[in-house]
Amino acid sequence: MTRVLGTFGYLDPEYFLSSQFRKKSDVYSFGVVIVELLIGEKAITAVKDEAGRGLAMHFLHAMEENNLYKILDQDVVKEGGKKMLRRLPCLQRDVGI
Repeated sequence: MTRVLGTFGYLDPEYFLSSQFRKKSDVYSFGVVIVELLIGEKAITAVKDEAGRGLAMHFLHAMEENNLYKILDQDVVKEGGKKMLRRLPCLQRDVGI
């Protein structure tokens, strides 16, 4: 049995429910790192609203509301440009881009 170590904010929430580490847990952690780069904030220091959502949930909520463009780090927007950002699957349906 392998003991899983990790930092809160990067661990797959399903791991906390099942105590089983799966391949998709690594994908979740990598996704959190990508979100950190896009938003410009750390996962463990970012509590984004009164509901106490962390960075990953804040990102998902913004995606559901088609508001991702509003939470992106403006340096990312400036460097990459809107044309490049439209290529990201998570941003393709955001009407703000």
